[in-house]
Amino acid sequence: MSQSLSTELAKRVATALFFGPLAIAVVLLANKLFFTLFTMLVALVCTWEMSGNILKNKKRENLAALVLTSLCFIPYLVNLEPPHTLFLGGFLLILFLLILVDNSKWLDSWKLSLPSLYIGLPLSLLVDIWSEMGRRYVLFLLLLVWVSDMAAYFVGGSIGRRLLMPRISPKKTVEGFLGSLVFTTLLSVPMGLLLLSINLEKSAILGLVISLSSSMGDLLESSMKRHASLKDTSNLLPGHGGFLDRFDSTIFSIPFFLLAAKILL
Repeated sequence: MSQSLSTELAKRVATALFFGPLAIAVVLLANKLFFTLFTMLVALVCTWEMSGNILKNKKRENLAALVLTSLCFIPYLVNLEPPHTLFLGGFLLILFLLILVDNSKWLDSWKLSLPSLYIGLPLSLLVDIWSEMGRRYVLFLLLLVWVSDMAAYFVGGSIGRRLLMPRISPKKTVEGFLGSLVFTTLLSVPMGLLLLSINLEKSAILGLVISLSSSMGDLLESSMKRHASLKDTSNLLPGHGGFLDRFDSTIFSIPFFLLAAKILL
């Protein structure tokens, strides 16, 4: 491994070792108000990165995007009915397919509302999972998204040969994608038993859903960055890039995990 890659990996690990325990502590120890505000803060930073750096919006448009994202969390702050999970999951799936076909056309026409729909609504649903299903479901989701990302990174980096979608991402490989599926599904079984007290089959299905949607979210963000000629959405997280680079997989996984959990459990 070259010195530059070693340094980049060291930064990546150091950042993960700081923010990973912080996220787990917030999930397990915070009350609903603090968890909602913390998740809202993450959503606002991701919105700022997407609106300003990917969509190239002006200051007034950035402010409007931040306001729209903030509004997604109002139902949870005042105990109103949350967004409809099935609608959101369908929207994200359609968005994923449309951007794969012609990312420039759809990105340019959704500049103002896209950040709140792509970031605000999914992350607000994380509060729904936390409050309605329990902290352990959020922890289960986050841990498996991290497993999926790490498995794809290390398996792809060590044995990856065939590119998965070179038009979108020049580094993501078929081997990394398959490694992510295998490791996430396998680890979902003991985690489902320990954290959620559910059986092998349901745990494995949830793990598979998380791994697939996590990979789709990563590819979707890669497509948007390629359109904007960006490597990272910002440099706020050393070794990872921006907050959106770190949370892209989580954002896309949330509604599909919630929908699958409601069907299975």
